Amino acid sequence: MTTGDGQFQLSRTGGGSIIPFALEYEWFDDVSSTTEILGYNTPSAPHMGGKRSGGINCNINGTRVDNGRVTMHINEADLSAALNGDYVGLLTVVHTGGIGMSQVRTRNNLRITLTKDSTEIQLRNLDTVELGSWDLASPTLDDGEAYCVYSSTGAYRLTASSTTQGSGGPASFAIENTAEPGNYIDYDLYVDDDGNAQVGGVQIDNGATVTGMNGTTNRSCPGNNASIYAVTTGNLGASRAGAYSAMVTLTVEPE
Repeated sequence: MTTGDGQFQLSRTGGGSIIPFALEYEWFDDVSSTTEILGYNTPSAPHMGGKRSGGINCNINGTRVDNGRVTMHINEADLSAALNGDYVGLLTVVHTGGIGMSQVRTRNNLRITLTKDSTEIQLRNLDTVELGSWDLASPTLDDGEAYCVYSSTGAYRLTASSTTQGSGGPASFAIENTAEPGNYIDYDLYVDDDGNAQVGGVQIDNGATVTGMNGTTNRSCPGNNASIYAVTTGNLGASRAGAYSAMVTLTVEPE
């Protein structure tokens, strides 16, 4: 049950993967408890062995009383790196010392079954949406960007969110004057599951989710198959001069 650096580990049935873990041992008596993290093949600190006053062989007045506990601790990163399957190991605990007892050896199997969702999704090739400069004539500014979504299922849902809210409240979008914060220009946001970043799409509110979108099942994303498009709705002529910006987060999840 050891790795190369002398840690505890579980081994996958059939091989190909291991899961390292830490082992915590706790012992307690009638009035107190103590814990320690054990290293592989390393004795714990001397202690009273979970003594219970009036108890012999973990039995007090005919009732079994547990006085020790072993807990496994596994890091999330180690679980993420491990393959699906059954993992087992044989743990041997040796107790030494005690009145009239030189050594007690206890063995038991440790087992976990790891099953991870095999679906995958990626969003690639998304660049900054540049609305450009206002020429004092056009009533709006607009621009879009195409990008690629890979989904192992071929379908996905998309959520758009921004901390910069428009005059319509939490469900609206706005860009903010970078030199004079507090001055905003509202805009509408559209998303689509094609590569045309200039027309069409579904208008999406801030924090809302669009379902039933189609992505590519080719992990290499050979071409852009989705787009985002923004168009201002605020009065540009009444807005403060300067540069405006905002951050929008797109979250994609497989369906």
